[in-house]
Amino acid sequence: MDAFIAYKHIGGLKAYRKPIVAAITIALLIGIFVGNLQHVYAATTNEPAKISATSSTETEELSKRINQLVKELEYPDKVAEDFVTMVMGWKDAQGEPVLVAWKKSLNQARQDYKEAKISKAELAKVEENIAKELSQRIQKEISPDFSKKFFDLADVIKHKQAQCLGYSQLVYIAGNSVGLSVQAIGVVELMTLGLLPPEAAHTGSIVSLTDGRRMMVDLVPEGFISKPFIIEEEFTKVGNYWELKDKTNPLGIHRRIQIYERNGLIAAIYSRRGTVYSGLGQLPEAISDYNKAIKLNPKFAEPYYNRGNAYVKLGQPTQAISDFAKAIELNPKYAEAYSNRGTAYAFLGKPEQAKKDLLKSVELNPASKALVKRISDHFKLDLRLD
Repeated sequence: MDAFIAYKHIGGLKAYRKPIVAAITIALLIGIFVGNLQHVYAATTNEPAKISATSSTETEELSKRINQLVKELEYPDKVAEDFVTMVMGWKDAQGEPVLVAWKKSLNQARQDYKEAKISKAELAKVEENIAKELSQRIQKEISPDFSKKFFDLADVIKHKQAQCLGYSQLVYIAGNSVGLSVQAIGVVELMTLGLLPPEAAHTGSIVSLTDGRRMMVDLVPEGFISKPFIIEEEFTKVGNYWELKDKTNPLGIHRRIQIYERNGLIAAIYSRRGTVYSGLGQLPEAISDYNKAIKLNPKFAEPYYNRGNAYVKLGQPTQAISDFAKAIELNPKYAEAYSNRGTAYAFLGKPEQAKKDLLKSVELNPASKALVKRISDHFKLDLRLD
């Protein structure tokens, strides 16, 4: 299904025995059906009734909105134009741009809610279903990029592949363009795999519904779209992060996340670009992008950590220690920042500080024990890990 409308709104008419009244009743029913055809929901199949053809104005307005959203993420005009061409080429069974169909469906549902024809719960169900269909359509059109290279929209458009940050941008742009409320999320602890190393920094999406619930959307690697939940009931706000209360995780959602405003999403893009530059040995360019990320989102620990690593490569451990300290301040559970700061302290001949940080790293992430032991042996720190 490429598009749908999630509720049915036709009132029944009382049947009369007299033929003439019955004829009038049928005529009225047909009139009501035709007049309301644009927002008739098939309750049994979840399939839409055929709606009126899309006007050029509707297509133009939606295209402008998509273009604006792409450029707000600091992409150039050419990328914005190519992105519009790509997503407006996604058609439904009637040959209509599927994003236009979703936008019309959502607008109609909100108008019906405003006129008290449907409840807030019914409107939220429309939003939920559109979020599901949107996510499924993105997965259909864009393949997962397990090489983790294609996060920049220019590459996503060219290769029709995306890693997690690419997918989160697709959900953010397409979802907000049709009228959903979508934000990106940084994932620090996955639903099943636990703590993530910073080089595997993960990004997903979260959709806010009218009734106050939210849905978590993550399209790679396994991909899932959660059931709606109240974030304050399922998570505790700890510093810059939301941490899952129930460790059994019955909803099957990520355990520790940071919700990004628009600038936070842009910062994640710059941080990822900086990491690409760093991997290529272009450290000044990497640091420049990390600086931009930090300016956009000062509460984002990852670019501080990454910039610290760049300073290590440049042989500037003092600057690196400062950045690792800031990353730890923002994310006190940042095990890798502790181990890297400990390594920098050891390099500067400060063994006590080094040992303290390395032990903290193992405490936070026992899987780092082997790495910490190698660091300890290299600097002859006599660190007892048993």
